[in-house]
Amino acid sequence: MNTQTQNAHISKAMKVIPQVLQAKGLDTPREWLATERDGRRYLFGVMDVNRALQSTGSLKPYYELNLTHDMSTLLGGVPVLLGNHNGLRYCVPLSAPPRLPANAPLPDSIPFDTLPLGVGFSGPISARPEVFISGLVTGAQGSGKSTFLKALAFSARAHGWQLYLADALGHTFNPDAWNTVAAAPVAQTGGELMALVELLGAELNRRSTLYRAVARDGLMPGNLDEYNREAARCGGERLSHFVFIADESNTFFKTKGVADALEPVIQHGRKWGLVAVMAAHSWRADDASRSLTMLFHTRACFRVDDDTTGAVALGSRLWGKKAMGLNRPGRGLLAFGGQRPQLFQSHSLDKERERALLVSARNGERPAPMISAVEKRALTVARANGGRMTRAMLTAAGFQEREARGLMEQFVARGWARQDNMQARATVLTEAAPHE
Repeated sequence: MNTQTQNAHISKAMKVIPQVLQAKGLDTPREWLATERDGRRYLFGVMDVNRALQSTGSLKPYYELNLTHDMSTLLGGVPVLLGNHNGLRYCVPLSAPPRLPANAPLPDSIPFDTLPLGVGFSGPISARPEVFISGLVTGAQGSGKSTFLKALAFSARAHGWQLYLADALGHTFNPDAWNTVAAAPVAQTGGELMALVELLGAELNRRSTLYRAVARDGLMPGNLDEYNREAARCGGERLSHFVFIADESNTFFKTKGVADALEPVIQHGRKWGLVAVMAAHSWRADDASRSLTMLFHTRACFRVDDDTTGAVALGSRLWGKKAMGLNRPGRGLLAFGGQRPQLFQSHSLDKERERALLVSARNGERPAPMISAVEKRALTVARANGGRMTRAMLTAAGFQEREARGLMEQFVARGWARQDNMQARATVLTEAAPHE
């Protein structure tokens, strides 16, 4: 339904709904709201509940099914819904329900230091580490959980992040192949995971020392971005994020001490640049302590076999039951920080790209970086100017001043460019810069 048609429906609904209510001797809406939610537009006729009660003594007449039926008939079959969650109101959908794609392959282009997650009703969904923070993932066999985890792992390596993996079954992350990709051997037992957690703890301690070294007046950087700015100022080591992904997590929890060892690492790892993701086919209250599961900021729930698993993952038995009805691989419910879950189609890593990642790792190479369309334009500008890049060049090519400055800093951070010794505010492309 185009904008002109929607406006026509709005005008007609604002006449029809009061007309039907007045014919029954009922009060009419006190205000009208046109809004968008989950990729759909709606018109709400908001009633004044107190005034409605005064005129009829009861709200029961407003809930009669024949009212909304008559409204819908006069609107040519457009449905009229009645809601009272936020007060008595009549709702008219102005657009058809949006559709999600049947599948969502991992895109070739993604902004730097961003995790691509999938596609929602409003378009692609991605999150920077400071938004994603840590993730709890669940889904039954064949639900798409494993391909989602592989897409996260691939994205991390494409950004140059260190990757730590655990997989009790060795199926999602086969050690024979993924050991060449990860920063340490894939953990398959509780004891191996404990050793991996020690490595993560050691890296956190190392980063703590580096943070203290760049502290100004004793004030340590609050996060990784702040640290890297200070490190660039005083010549310190630049740090990237690092990722810990564990599949079949509840199997590891059977080993005494695993959950207790993981909790402080996940709790405190954010400020040092750690992104933690733990996944399992099912979650129960006795699989892991509530204090551990509450540390996971982002929740992704694919089709589950019981509502308990979905309820633990999404914090609601109602949403847990909805997760049981998901019927397409990769179709899931995604929630950030306790927000209302949204339906999405998760990104998946196809076999060819996974194979290319594993082969390049065996050859000691990193996977080709994922380059955004904006970055491609900036590379074109630089190469047209002999490999040099300045803010003036970028703004002349149509970039905003702030965008140009950010791109230059980003290219240096990724090793694609270095400061021009002859011109302090210019950069020169390095051999590591992609040829796209």
